[in-house]
Amino acid sequence: MPGFDPRLISPPTRVEFDEENGTWFVEDDGCCYSFHTREEAERMLLDIQRIHWEQVAEANAKDLNDL
Repeated sequence: MPGFDPRLISPPTRVEFDEENGTWFVEDDGCCYSFHTREEAERMLLDIQRIHWEQVAEANAKDLNDL
């Protein structure tokens, strides 16, 4: 995505429980992903974090190549 710098945002860091709905969720940059089990939510959290840090590594590599 042009102009997007993943280094300027932080990935989500926790899974939360919504007592009203009885679901687990992960919030990522304004989007809320809801799951029936904590394990599903934790897998999504790890996927989001992995993708974020891959994007950070790519941005850093691009900066090094541009030097």
